Amino acid sequence: MTTDLLLFAFGCICAGIGGELFVDGLVSLADRSRIPRGVVAATIGAFATSAPELIVGITSASQGVPEIALGDATGSNVVNIALVLAIPLAVFGLTAPRDSVFRDVPFALALYPILVLAGLDGSLSQDEAAMLLAVFAVWFLWILVFALRNRSNAPPPENGRSGALLALAGIVGLFVLFLAGQLIVAGATGLAASADLPPFVIAATVVALGTSVPELATVIVAVARRHHEVGLQTILGSNIFNTLLIVPIAALIHPLEVDLNTASIVLAAGFLATLFVVPIGSLRLGRWRGTALLLLYVSFIALNAALIW
Repeated sequence: MTTDLLLFAFGCICAGIGGELFVDGLVSLADRSRIPRGVVAATIGAFATSAPELIVGITSASQGVPEIALGDATGSNVVNIALVLAIPLAVFGLTAPRDSVFRDVPFALALYPILVLAGLDGSLSQDEAAMLLAVFAVWFLWILVFALRNRSNAPPPENGRSGALLALAGIVGLFVLFLAGQLIVAGATGLAASADLPPFVIAATVVALGTSVPELATVIVAVARRHHEVGLQTILGSNIFNTLLIVPIAALIHPLEVDLNTASIVLAAGFLATLFVVPIGSLRLGRWRGTALLLLYVSFIALNAALIW
């Protein structure tokens, strides 16, 4: 069990390092293309920070335990909003970008009923996985059209680093993320076996926290630099990637069983957490929302712990 804990811990460290390198390289290259920062955050940034979940999903499905992919993706959605976003929200408050409110928030809310409908028969088939991918494609095309229509005419900023160096940082980051996925899956599987716990529960709590390290680093840096749109849109985009891209990819690799009785807690917590970032009256999200989200996360962990023990 000690070895499993060490593997898992080292995997989380690799996820943080790899995610940072990946984000830095890709976002810098995107800035050179004069794409709005919020769009970069919701697409490239979200994909980069969701890369650990993607690697974990592919690895676990390839090893015959796709339940880890589902638990990690949906659990990460809860961690992303109820912990990662909640911390800066409780301290500073945030202002939601108008375009994200009308584009990303509806998809971030809709992914939960869509996933429940797809899993009503107890499994996620290839046809249902294709349906999830189609919904993801609609969102992604929408945001690409927005990016093209709002592309800046200003010259790209000079940061002293060549495009080749930025690309290399992204490639190295992706490699480290792949290594992180292997370590996290190995550690989590070992922990689940040692404690005689369902892989889904371990994935939705412990693994989800580990693979959300890149989101945590990204949001803290973004809010500290007063780029609120980057932090919020990275989280919303990451949740959409997790559920509408990573879960169906895992299901296409290996048949995915969906036990809605077990998954109901994480799905309900994810949906409720997303409701807390829906602006009412104005685009300003007050600090009380962050406090409420942190309480939700504590309740989520406590409820899972009670069911386990």
